[in-house]
Formats: sequence, C-alpha cells, structure tokens
Amino acid sequence: MAAPMANERKLFDANLGDILQDVKRVDAFLDVIFEFLYRRTDFYRIMEHENDVMGLPPGVARKLVMQAYMKYDSVANGPPKIPIDSNDVEANQGQTPDVGKVVEVTTELEESKEEGNLKHSHKVALQEEQKQEESVEDGNKSTIETATDQKTRVLTAADTYNGAERKDYCWAQTLTDVDLKVFVPSNLKKGKDLDVVIKNKSIKVSSKQGDNTVLLDGPLVHDVHSEECMWSLHPGLYVQLTLEKKVQTWWKSVFDGEEEIDQKGIDTTVNIHEMDADSQADYSRVMFDMEQKRQGKPTSKEMETHNMLKQAWNAEGSPFAGSEFDPSIVNVST
Repeated sequence: MAAPMANERKLFDANLGDILQDVKRVDAFLDVIFEFLYRRTDFYRIMEHENDVMGLPPGVARKLVMQAYMKYDSVANGPPKIPIDSNDVEANQGQTPDVGKVVEVTTELEESKEEGNLKHSHKVALQEEQKQEESVEDGNKSTIETATDQKTRVLTAADTYNGAERKDYCWAQTLTDVDLKVFVPSNLKKGKDLDVVIKNKSIKVSSKQGDNTVLLDGPLVHDVHSEECMWSLHPGLYVQLTLEKKVQTWWKSVFDGEEEIDQKGIDTTVNIHEMDADSQADYSRVMFDMEQKRQGKPTSKEMETHNMLKQAWNAEGSPFAGSEFDPSIVNVST
C-alpha cells in the first residue's frame, strides 16, 4: 500500500517544484507553506474547550510538524547513531543550539592560493553561489558583500502581503501586526553586530560593524506597542521585526513620508486568529451550528434548551418530577 501513496504524492511535485523554483530558498519555501496554513486553515488556532469545532489541542500542531520532519529524517539518514566513545559524548555536551536562534548550515572548503585564501560556502539544499561585486578605490581591491542587491534578493508573496517592497526593506501586515524585514549586508551574521531600537513611534536599525551604518531609521506612521515587539536576525539576509499595532487599522505605509500603498488592493479578510475573544466565540458557534445542521444534529441553541429542560424536569414543583426525562413531550419553539 506504500507504493500507491508515494505515487500519489508525486502528483504534487510539479506544483511544489514551481513554488521552490520561484522562492529559490528552502526557508522561504517553508514560509510559504506555513503562511498558507495560517491564512487558510485553523492549524494555528488552539482549542480552549473540548467542544470547540475548530483548531487543535495545545502542542499538537508543533508535534505534527516534528513528526513529519522526523519521519523523513529517518528515511534520509537512517536511525540515530549512538556514539561509542564516551569522551566524544562529553565533548559534545552543551553544544546544542539554543531554541529560537537561527542556525545556518554551511560547509566551507578552503584552498591556499599564492595571494590568499578563497572561501566557497555551499548552502545545504540551495546550492547557489552568492555573487560578489568588486570595486576599485585608490588602486586597492575590496570585496563588497551585500544582501541588498536586488538581483540576488528573493522575496515571496508573504513578504509583501498587504504591504510592499522598498529600497531597504519590505513589509507585510495583518489587522493587528506589521512584519518588517530590513535588509542587512551579507557579512552580517550575528545579532550582537546589530543595534535595534523599537519605540512606540519610531524604529532605528544600525550595524555595529565598521562605521556603525544606519540601515533603517524613521518615525512610524502609526504607534505600536514597543514592549510587545520583537526582532530576529536571519544571517546575511535581513533582520525581521514583528510590530504589534496599538490601534487595529490598515497601514498605508510604515514610515511618515514614505510612498503609500493602494488600500484598494489590501486583503481585508480578517483571519479568525485576529478577532477578539467574543468574535471568535461567535464565529465558532456559527460554524458549529452549520455542521450540526448538516449532520441532522441539534444546534448549540437547541442543546442549551435541552439542558435547561433537563434541569427543570426534576425541579421542585415540576409535574414530571421523579419520571424519566423525555423531551419529546415538551413543545419548545427555538
């Protein structure tokens, strides 16, 4: 039975291959997949009550992702290898990357040449060579590495969802948040080389390398909750800032004086995760009632009425006290 399943999955190769060819990076490809799950499914919704008809129990979504990864990791690499030398085990203790940090897997081959060393960095699964630009200044050659070169920059639809691409950054937004990606030099690999200041009304991102270059600086078009904002570095690519809007409104731009987007093109569909608690409860109830009606089962209102009748059945003074509950003899219009 395994072979037909494998053949069926090959039917998706063309579509998935097209996506991967467009975005060109595995991390960007995964971002497309999970962004789709966020927008079009309840994958990220957490069930708060056992009667919830949407979402998954806490921790289940993460578990599903890990199960899928481990399934094909074992196919690719076989069962985990147990180290024989106990000294190796001790030497490797404490070297596991911290959760939340970005780990870039690369291999480097260094070959000595007469006038220096040439480093070739081959990214796993990407197999692309970054282009380098050489400039000659005062007779001296220097290599300029930059991730802001538009020829090598690869963005996905998610990077500019309800937003836009600008010279030094790109941005996307939902009704509650702004996702800002500030492009950084390709040789900027560590967070300690960055200075990120997020205030309620402004943002400043600077590189501590060299002459402390300011990568982005300006007043925000709307206020944010700075204490709820966060940032993370994707080495050599961009620093990602997640901004929580103080007021739920659609932004026309990120900074004052910047080119505005056409608000007619904004997807104003509100994801259920962006609704307040009352709206989410109402939405869940409506979806539940629709499914119950489809299956010929009682709606939430009918179930509530049923429970009220059951409680009143044996209440003091009830003519039905002591008898078995039979809702069919009670005519209630809902």
